[in-house]
Amino acid sequence: SFWGRLARLIHLPPRPALIVGLGSGTTAAAIIAARRALDSLTVLEISPEEVEASRCFAPENGDVLSDPRVDLALGLTPEDMTRIAAEDDATDSG
Repeated sequence: SFWGRLARLIHLPPRPALIVGLGSGTTAAAIIAARRALDSLTVLEISPEEVEASRCFAPENGDVLSDPRVDLALGLTPEDMTRIAAEDDATDSG
């Protein structure tokens, strides 16, 4: 179809994304699923317990932490997270 050919002609360059807080991991999974032109997703998390708890949601989040595009930044202070998020142009708190 016309739209199918048009979609192949329009190629967006891969871009990184950033989210603050892993939670259950479903926000990260949704970003991975929705953004085909995603080259990396950095997840900022301060709590190792949150990361461990998110593994309980692997069926819901598609085991997002095992995706090679996901980079987990763990153990940052809230100040570090604020600074990093301010440097990124598309931040979602999830």
